[in-house]
Amino acid sequence: MDNDDLWGDLPESDNATNPAILLSQQASLLGSKTRNVLTGLVTRVPQRPGGLLAAALAASQGRTDQKEQMVELRFLIRCSALDNYTFHVLTLKYSLLTIFPVDVRNEASGEDYTCRSDDELRSTLQQVFASLQVRRVISALLREANSLTPSIG
Repeated sequence: MDNDDLWGDLPESDNATNPAILLSQQASLLGSKTRNVLTGLVTRVPQRPGGLLAAALAASQGRTDQKEQMVELRFLIRCSALDNYTFHVLTLKYSLLTIFPVDVRNEASGEDYTCRSDDELRSTLQQVFASLQVRRVISALLREANSLTPSIG
């Protein structure tokens, strides 16, 4: 070890599920499944002043202001054929430092879930994406987008 290096060996990133990556994968799959008529969009809700850096600083100082440490993501369905109309499907909230539990709000039905593990998060997301409310929205958006696009035969 270099005498000037006071850090020592830094920890590797853990293998915990990253909700943002999981949602981005689902957004990509939605586009593939609908030939990009519909696309998924994952947005991060801006934090209050200081954002994630302030949260990391607060944590390093032993402060545990949970509001400063929360990450909020939204999953939307976008239809470019309808002037980029978006439908807000769900909201995820989790701690920057611990990830779990993850709070999930199904915006289509108003239901709230708390996921305490990777398996619970995946199961809940599958339940929301396959819900009757979300399927109806997808069907309506596809129908309307298809009515605007002349079929090529």
